[in-house]
Amino acid sequence: MKIWLDLRLLQSWDHYSTFIALLLQKLISTDWDDTYTLYMSANTNAHFPSFINVELIKEEPGTFAEQLHFSRKLSKDKNNLMIFFNEEKPLRYKWDYIVFVKDLKEIHYEGEQSGFKKFFEGLFLNTSLDNAKKIICFENHTKNELNEKLNIPENKLEIIYPFFTPEKVEETKTIGNIKTKYSIKWDYFIYSGWNGNNKNLSKLIEVFKKLHLRKQKISLVILDQEITEDINFRNEVVDWGIVEKVFFIWDTLPEEKKAFYESAAWTIFPSLYESFPFSLTEAISYNSPLLVSSINQIQEIMWDSVAYFSPVSTIDMIEAIENFVSMWKKEASYNELFLKYNADSSAKQLLKVIKEL
Repeated sequence: MKIWLDLRLLQSWDHYSTFIALLLQKLISTDWDDTYTLYMSANTNAHFPSFINVELIKEEPGTFAEQLHFSRKLSKDKNNLMIFFNEEKPLRYKWDYIVFVKDLKEIHYEGEQSGFKKFFEGLFLNTSLDNAKKIICFENHTKNELNEKLNIPENKLEIIYPFFTPEKVEETKTIGNIKTKYSIKWDYFIYSGWNGNNKNLSKLIEVFKKLHLRKQKISLVILDQEITEDINFRNEVVDWGIVEKVFFIWDTLPEEKKAFYESAAWTIFPSLYESFPFSLTEAISYNSPLLVSSINQIQEIMWDSVAYFSPVSTIDMIEAIENFVSMWKKEASYNELFLKYNADSSAKQLLKVIKEL
């Protein structure tokens, strides 16, 4: 069978893109019965074995011209099956395909987008889901939402559990004492997980203000360039008088990020909505003890390997942090997660879905 893979998303690298690239390398290396062709953006730096056919899309990613060219190209190429790894399937594509739905953040937090973008993302999502042969989810919460809220038949929905892609940093230079370099006086939590209304960062900063008022000697280090450039967060920290407790760090070298995690006492993750928690990859890679929100999606994946709090309750967050600081050991181990969620298992699950079509 001829299988075509839409890898235009590999133009920018994040934990999800890395997962997809590694998943497909494992899938293609184990499936000798089928022939794979990859559609990729011309400006990607992803590399696959030379025996795999790669078709480059030269138009600017995300533009109407790209969609038009890509749609025409797909109509000319004869394939048995297409796999889209996000919902941006060309609207006119009418042959058999599988689509991955990482999460439904656009539905829950659509206020972050312009009306024009919201309309087209909704259109892409609806047409992608309605006509797909199979829809791949990463956990039961998203699967149930697709079934109950968007009326997707349950027999079209499949769960493939992803895996964490460990951070690997080669020691090229000595960083020294990271706390001394940034004048961090006390033990600290790290937050690293991007910005967005679903990330619940304003409440997290408010919690550290109240911890400061309770005379708790705990700091927060935020490792994210987008967040540190957000003047609203920085103003909150200044207005609340906690500039010595909350640190915004950006543009760090990989060695420096590694040093931050190795010196950190804990990592915190207050999200209101996630799918598979790719954002926890860094903390897991460096065995940092995790205190995370108790949303169903995270509990399904992480079980008892982390400690939890309610992300909607300031009091519960404060009490959880204080209890965690006093009781939780300073190093964790996530070997069971790496054993449970791995490339071999995910590739076998995907191959099973393909073969059963």
